[in-house]
Amino acid sequence: MTPLSHRLILFTLLIASASCMAQQGQMPPRIDVAAVTGADAKTAQAVEHALRDQHDKIDAIRRDTDAQLAKLLTPAQLDKLHEAMRKNRPADGPPQR
Repeated sequence: MTPLSHRLILFTLLIASASCMAQQGQMPPRIDVAAVTGADAKTAQAVEHALRDQHDKIDAIRRDTDAQLAKLLTPAQLDKLHEAMRKNRPADGPPQR
């Protein structure tokens, strides 16, 4: 793998981790992108912006999905669905591809 491939994998995992933690009502700890990747300050700032942007998009999708489900299910049914989804989520994060 090339260094770029390693960085892409790292950033993909960071986004997935942030998504999972956001679903659980948690924010991931801030990562010093420059220190982890050796990127210059400008690049690290751009990466952090991209990660925040992705997090915001995931939150918007989640809110939209919840609104759609609320139109289809009763509150009790929605609670049961959310509980089943939480139980079905792997303890160590999203499935690996």
